[in-house]
Amino acid sequence: MEPADPQAFTLSNANSATSCLRTAVNLATADSARAYKVCGWIAAVAFAVTAIICVLTGPVIQVLFGHDTVGLLDGAWKVYGGYRPHIDFYNFVGDLEFILFAAVMKVMGPTASALPVGNALFALGAGAAAWIAARRRLSAPLLLFFVLFIGFIVFSTHLLRHPFLDTTYATLYNRHAFALATLVAVPVFLPPLQDSRRRNLLEAFVIGWIEANVPKDIVAAT
Repeated sequence: MEPADPQAFTLSNANSATSCLRTAVNLATADSARAYKVCGWIAAVAFAVTAIICVLTGPVIQVLFGHDTVGLLDGAWKVYGGYRPHIDFYNFVGDLEFILFAAVMKVMGPTASALPVGNALFALGAGAAAWIAARRRLSAPLLLFFVLFIGFIVFSTHLLRHPFLDTTYATLYNRHAFALATLVAVPVFLPPLQDSRRRNLLEAFVIGWIEANVPKDIVAAT
């Protein structure tokens, strides 16, 4: 039996690596209507399942910095009772957080479950906004990755850079701000693959609304 030719073996490995790399590039740059549809369904199912789990789990046990939770619930309860942020009481995170959780309390009553339910609703909205903002700018797989990245920054109930099991609602407003700031940055810095004057005007309006209505949340993220 003749020994294998090392040069032929090396060439075969190089061809295999090149083929794998070409396949990966083709997958990452897929931009057909079918690719977007498949990735959209994957994102929708992932978001729906995660949101249901978060709602059914209810408020998580606070391992770190539970004082933030008290502040969020207190502000939401005041808005639920008719108080106005910045006018009737001190607001340390911006109106968005308190209004979001107070709206959930209007449906569910004054309960701590407003936090996971409100956060799940915010994640669903942020995911949909991420898809709309980046749909014209990214290939289908990269768009899926971006949407999941935005969504799970919001869904996560722990401090970034801390162990995942150290659950807490602390700096929840920061994670919301990270998502909003990223949504603003995408249409500002990433040019569209296909230009549309009408879509550009819509995006400019949305960016302006975010900047005008939640500036404190974005500043808090920095």
